[in-house]
Amino acid sequence: MIFVLITLIASLSDHPSIQMQIIASQSNLTLGDQLQLKCVVFGEQNPLITWSKLGNLPLLDNVQIAQNVLTIDKINAKNGGLYRCSTLTFSGPINRDYALYIYGSYIIYYQIAIINLMCFYI
Repeated sequence: MIFVLITLIASLSDHPSIQMQIIASQSNLTLGDQLQLKCVVFGEQNPLITWSKLGNLPLLDNVQIAQNVLTIDKINAKNGGLYRCSTLTFSGPINRDYALYIYGSYIIYYQIAIINLMCFYI
């Protein structure tokens, strides 16, 4: 099993660094394969992680979420789109996006980092 590891690091001078990663179970996919995306957050105790599909689109029947892992069974053309892993930290929300593009029998994916940090000074 091959894992693709891409790291997002957001640092605040008053707080420990927060790291968010999406780990994909495969780097090369074809239609009908299974894809698992694991969202991991470091530097935050017990983060609440949520998955969504951007564009206010519902998840299809072949997409399951268990804890911090999104699993797509038997990938098909309708599974294409932007999937978002989100968590709310003490420093503010952090989002990590995974773009799944499907062209014919080829699947291309990208990860996009979006950081929203709010600093509070007391």
